[in-house]
Amino acid sequence: MDCEWTFLSVDVELTNYCAENCAMCPRDSLQRPQGYMSEEVFSRVLEVLEQFRSRVTFSGFGNPTLHPCWADCLRRVRAAGLPAGLVLHPSALTPENLQVLAEHPPSHLEISFPNVDPALFARLCPRADFDEAIRRILQLRHANIAPMVCVGLQTADSTQSAKQYRNFWKPHGIRTRVFSCHSRGGNLQDRSLIQAAPTVSGSCGLLALHAFVAWNGDLLACCHDLTGETRIGNLCEHDPLDLARQKALFAADGPPWKLCRGCDEFRKGWPLPVGECPKDPALRADQLRRTTRCR
Repeated sequence: MDCEWTFLSVDVELTNYCAENCAMCPRDSLQRPQGYMSEEVFSRVLEVLEQFRSRVTFSGFGNPTLHPCWADCLRRVRAAGLPAGLVLHPSALTPENLQVLAEHPPSHLEISFPNVDPALFARLCPRADFDEAIRRILQLRHANIAPMVCVGLQTADSTQSAKQYRNFWKPHGIRTRVFSCHSRGGNLQDRSLIQAAPTVSGSCGLLALHAFVAWNGDLLACCHDLTGETRIGNLCEHDPLDLARQKALFAADGPPWKLCRGCDEFRKGWPLPVGECPKDPALRADQLRRTTRCR
């Protein structure tokens, strides 16, 4: 497998701090050190992202807008000619942040809004107000800053279907995706939420096409690693091509870490890419779209 596939899409964790306490996010189990990505680390990460021409998303185990320089980080990735977006909770859609997004438009935005049933939403996001969250999302939509998608969550005790979720947002012209709640690497404490089943594939399509870079520059298997056990290396300390080659081997042969045993993240079952990773940005984006539709 061409190792360049392994950095096709990259989540960059600017910080793993978050003020929310969402039920589907096992923050209480986070054992990795907490912090903010430094200027030195970010500059090196950006060099690697340019080398691989990655699609970049500021995401991870925290709220990226809590990083004091998040807007400049977004601007610099876009100035480098790379797609750059964010995964945000509605609480991050403050008037101040909306203004920043308008000044530095991302290429894509994913808004975590797990359920359109107010009672279940309150259970999943106890620190958020349902109506206020909707109001903020609609403000973002009306500002027409960037292509956006609302991401829903199908839990074991939810009656919400993907169609119902889609129909809720469709009148506002908002695209949607709905995923089955998985165990976040076995770390989710409220097991009653889990709807996903373990993925039987020995290889890992997620590891093959997607990279996760923690705030300290560590390359981890995915954001569900709360301890750092899957550390492949550090982008500030190791040759990124060597890391990509090692990552490609793990993806094809099967990840060797305890975290990955019994994984119920559906993206693990993505098919491994075939052939050389294309240089053309449109072909790379099309490959990612086609692959992520495979479930």
